[in-house]
Amino acid sequence: MNFGIIGCGLMGKHRAQAVTAIAQAHLISVFDPSENRALTLAKDFHCSADETVQALLARPEIDAVVIAVPHYLSKQICIDALHAGKHIFCEKPLGLSSSECEEIIRECPPDRTAAVGFNYRFYPGVRQAMRMITDGSIGALTHLRCVLGHGGRPGMEFEWKTSKAQCGGGSLLDPGIHFLDLIRQAGGELAVNGAALTRSFWEVDVEDNAFLLLSAGETVEAQVHISLTEWKSRFSIDFFGTDGQLKLRGRSGFYGPQVLTYNRRWEWLQPEFTATRTEYPLEDVSFTDELRAFIATVEGRSSEPVGTADDCLQLLRLVEGVYSATSIATPKTALAATVR
Repeated sequence: MNFGIIGCGLMGKHRAQAVTAIAQAHLISVFDPSENRALTLAKDFHCSADETVQALLARPEIDAVVIAVPHYLSKQICIDALHAGKHIFCEKPLGLSSSECEEIIRECPPDRTAAVGFNYRFYPGVRQAMRMITDGSIGALTHLRCVLGHGGRPGMEFEWKTSKAQCGGGSLLDPGIHFLDLIRQAGGELAVNGAALTRSFWEVDVEDNAFLLLSAGETVEAQVHISLTEWKSRFSIDFFGTDGQLKLRGRSGFYGPQVLTYNRRWEWLQPEFTATRTEYPLEDVSFTDELRAFIATVEGRSSEPVGTADDCLQLLRLVEGVYSATSIATPKTALAATVR
């Protein structure tokens, strides 16, 4: 399958590495508004760099387009790519809002695939945890406790990711939508039982911390904290079942290696049982494995489920419901940054 990439920042680079790591995938061309960034990525991955989005989409040899741009640019590029006959793989959350997501879905021809980048599904520890939940290793899933902490960085208050007009929301939307997707995968459709949003560090117009109480399906409860102000990057999910527990820590990179620990309930009463601890390589394979699943989906082969536009739509509706019902609290502690 031949790919083009629109957006040559960090995520575009991750996706280029994934394309070139797969034997049946070929990177044909890239585009970025920054010519230098596009030319650098093209040189590093031995492909062409187009001067416009339209020029890339006009290439007949390109089958699918990876879209890795700020959220406010995603919708029109997705629609243009679909109209050009391309399959699309877009970074979450597929636009600024559920209405933009709905528009993309309406414009997607029945013979084209519109997939969304939920690469957290493809971390090896997450995949193993989901398999163990499905096969009943911890009994019936009862509740989850989740923390996703991003350390932020100096100057982040001036980036597009902290501008409501450009990103659509704060920590709850990005990166929080990843954890919402995992909880939905594990337990079923989500409902919000309680929420708190705070802006505790930067003086921006989005939340930097989000706290949620969720129900998933009919029997699963989840406690979630998503932060952009964690002192050190943190990835933590505990899955609790009637018969046991799965503890997942780390994800690669600054978050440390992913480690999955499996314990049975009252294991001290079961001398035949040994708790297991699996540490996965530090290398992040999620992007490559996700792209393999996307290719398999497009080609009609069975594979692990890649994120769909409808998956994203359901999650965006939930996030927007929280935003409409919950104001952002600003503690009286000193805010660290200059007003935008």
